Amino acid sequence: MRKEILIVIISGVVLGILVAFGIFRANSALKDEPAGSIAEKLTVKNETPEPVKSDSTFTIARPEENDVITESSVAIAGITSPSSWITIMTEEDDYIIQTDTSGSFEQEVELQSGINQMSIHSFGQDGVEHNQILTVVQSSEFENSESGEE
Repeated sequence: MRKEILIVIISGVVLGILVAFGIFRANSALKDEPAGSIAEKLTVKNETPEPVKSDSTFTIARPEENDVITESSVAIAGITSPSSWITIMTEEDDYIIQTDTSGSFEQEVELQSGINQMSIHSFGQDGVEHNQILTVVQSSEFENSESGEE
């Protein structure tokens, strides 16, 4: 029984020395740094990036976010600056189209059953890029439940 007490005392002393050494190292590291640099490292800067100023806009007209679609495909339509390139990336396919002279675009996109998340990017002639994530739900069950109630 005396051996266990001796082992516990020695272990406690070794652990105490390790903790004290760690605190000593931390304090000496903080003393070596200039006071202003530590404060700068610890402060959180709430800087927002400057938006690119441009006359171009990017709007998805249809479908709207979180729409429930009963068909297996949907037409994505919107407007942006004229002669821009539009990329529509779905989980299965990618589409690349160009807007007309008025800036409008429309593309038929195949949907998977369930939640469909699409990433739509616009690349303008002026070098400005816009993007939007659009989520729609394709459900044939919703169509059946609506027709059954009528």
